[in-house]
Formats: sequence, C-alpha cells, structure tokens
Amino acid sequence: MKRMIVGVMVGASLMVACSQNSIGNQAEAEDPTENEEVTAASILEDAKQAHEDIQSLEVSMKERNQFDQTENATLTYHFDDGVVYYENELINEKIYKDSEETMILNEYIQLSNKEEQLRERYIDKKTEEHQNPLAYYQQFDDAFFDLFELSEREDFYVLTYIGEEESQKALIEGFADSFIAYSAQITDTELEESTVNDPEISSFSSFSFDIDKDTSMIKGYEIRSSFIIDVNGFENDYDFDGTYLFANANEDVTIDKPDQDEMAVGNLSFDDQEQYEQEAFDYVDAVIQANIYQNVEEYVERAPTGSEEEKREAGDAEQQSFVELYAMALAVDMEEFGVEDEKLMELSESMLSGYSKSEYMILDSKAIAEDTFHVTVSIQGLSQIDLSRELDLVLTEKMMNGEITEDSSGDEVADAFIDSLDTIYDQNISLNEPRDVIVEVNRAGGDYMILDHTSYIDGFVNGY
Repeated sequence: MKRMIVGVMVGASLMVACSQNSIGNQAEAEDPTENEEVTAASILEDAKQAHEDIQSLEVSMKERNQFDQTENATLTYHFDDGVVYYENELINEKIYKDSEETMILNEYIQLSNKEEQLRERYIDKKTEEHQNPLAYYQQFDDAFFDLFELSEREDFYVLTYIGEEESQKALIEGFADSFIAYSAQITDTELEESTVNDPEISSFSSFSFDIDKDTSMIKGYEIRSSFIIDVNGFENDYDFDGTYLFANANEDVTIDKPDQDEMAVGNLSFDDQEQYEQEAFDYVDAVIQANIYQNVEEYVERAPTGSEEEKREAGDAEQQSFVELYAMALAVDMEEFGVEDEKLMELSESMLSGYSKSEYMILDSKAIAEDTFHVTVSIQGLSQIDLSRELDLVLTEKMMNGEITEDSSGDEVADAFIDSLDTIYDQNISLNEPRDVIVEVNRAGGDYMILDHTSYIDGFVNGY
C-alpha cells in the first residue's frame, strides 16, 4: 500500500513539475527551432534567406582568368540602386555601372565593342553571383544544398562541397561563364547561338563557404576546378581558381562615379572624343554611300564636315575614283575581248549597280588614339558565287541563241554582259552572311580620311 501511495505522489509531483516548467519557460517552448538539428542544408538555406535582403557589399576577389593569369580585384555594390564599381589591379582597369550607363576605364588598351560587351557581361554575372551566391549556384542544381558536409570554427560554419562528377558538371556553367563567353567570341558566334558541350572535369578540388554563426551572412567562399570545355568546336582546358572575401555587408559603403574624362584617349576630353567618334562613324557611312552605292546625294547628307559644296565635290571624287578603280580591275578580266574604255566604264557602272542591293550597318566607332578611330561595319555583300553562277547561265543561253558568237566584238560582248546583269539584278539577289569589318579612319585638321578602303570594299565585292 505504501508503495502505491509513493508511486501516486511521485507521479503527481512530476506532473506538477512539468506543468510549472511549461509555464515558467513559455517563451522557450514557443521557439520551434530550439531543438531543431543544425545541418549543412539548413545553414545554407538560412544564409540564402539572409542574402535576399542584402543592400550593399564589398568583395575582395582573386581569380584565374582565361589567359591563366591571377587577377586581384575589388567589387563594391549598392544592390538596391543597381550600382557596382570594379577595380582590377593586374590590368589597371576600372568599371563603373549603374542603371543608365557602363563606364570602362583601362589605362593600357582600348577595348573593342565586343570586348566591352564581354566586360559588361562579366560585371553583370558577378553582381548576380555575389548578391546571393547560394541562390546563384542553386539554380544550376536543385540538390545543391544537399551536397555539403558541415564543420565548425569558433564564429562560423564551414560548408564543404562533396558532390560527385555529374553534380560538379552542372555547376561549371555558373563559375565558367566568362570562359564560355570568351570562347564564343573566339569562334565569332553570339553566345546565345553557341553550342556548349558537356564539360570534362579534370579536378574539382575545392568549393566551400564560410558562414557567420550569428548573422547567417557569407564571410567568403572559394572554388578550385580544372575542366575541358568545348564551345562551337573550340576546345580548351581551363584552371579556375577563385577566392571571394565579403566585407561591410549592409553598411554605408561609398561608390564615387569616375570622371568621364578618365575614359578619353590621350589628351582628348570625353566630349571631344564622343564628337570625333560620331563624326568618324558618319564619315564611313557617307563614303560607303558614295562609292559602293554610287549615291553622291547621300554622301552630302551624311558627311560630318565641310560646306555643301565641299561635300559634293568630295562625294563626286569618291564616286568617280571607285568606278575607275573597279574598271581597272575589270579591264584585266575583259582584256581578251578588247572592250573599249568607254564601254568598259559602262560595264563597270552596270556591275556596281547591283551592289546597291547589299546591306550594311555601322555598329560602333571607337577612338584608339587622339587622331585614329576604328569604325566597325557589319556587311552583307552580294554572293559572288551565286552571281557568277547566274551570269554563266544567262550568258550560255545567249550563246546558244546566237546573241553572242565568236565573231562578236568586245563591245557586243560587254553589251551582253550588261543585259545579263540587268536580268539578274531584277531578281532576288543572294547575300552573304553578315561579316564585321573594321575601317580605320584618320582625323587631321578637322577632316577625315580612310587610307585603306579595301577593308570594307572586300566585304561588298569579294565572295567569302
């Protein structure tokens, strides 16, 4: 009986104690995470959530680039305002980007338009990656958070990636974007149209994150991998080594917009450089109209400098010199027929009339020196292969019909050519695929000149 009473008393005491403990520690009981197990996946998820609200950040990074050089750089971000400032010690390059413009300052070289596009893409990708690295890499592999092992230091967690080769391949696109974009440029293909084969992993020695225990913010991370990647048939092996240290998250970090004159070449001001680049752009446009399209009026309309009389005189000279140059080249081909000079000029004008069906677009104009500019032109010239084939067919028909015989004079042969060209040009003419060419323009005394016209003429006249 005593044992039963004792048992009941003990049971009642435990119930009272449990009840009192529940009331006395109600706040702790309401915390659902107190007894949750801390796992690598849960820490990564917390860090991902913490970075969703990040407003500003400074990143010190060390990366091995596609040329196997180690670059030390810093990036400062104002994510809410869309502002980023990048400074690279190795190549002495500064890049400022906001919602309205991108400024690229490089002390040693003038970048081409495509190179600038690659640099801007690089900055955009780094911004996406650094704002929330875990969300960035998770997009390439849904199981990303499940492929880490956890260890601890005094103030932070260390998350080390343990994914196997197939999982590693999924992440290559994330940190190798600049390598892929560079390979696409080498193969002269737009990145969106490029074919990227599955990478071959040589090694994946490190991928780890350090995460602050108190704030769940990333303190830094590193990636080390060697891989072979094939882009548009261009295969290359790369060693990627990246270390990123985060600092001053959500603190008041300052980003000053560079002075625009820092972007100018030599002693030019930024405003002067912009003006001269536009004038070089307009000059190339005017010259193409005068010689390729034989349109002096358009030359007068588009030429950037000179009075109307001076423009017309220059346009006439461009038009005439091109016809004469073309006639000289044509004379060599027609020498066996003995065509008279006057008829040869007529034939040249007939040939050139077809080039007005070509298409071109001026893409960019950049100063490479105070008096030298590179103007990039995309050209779709006539397909010389198709033109020659059509001309052969029409001329053969004329020979079979007796319109041309062995006794025909050179001028009669030329007339047959002219008539054949008129027939062909009235039909749909095949154009080559677009090809970008660079035209060098010189500026002297306020006037512009092209010393080597073949750079763009070949795009219109020669088959490729």
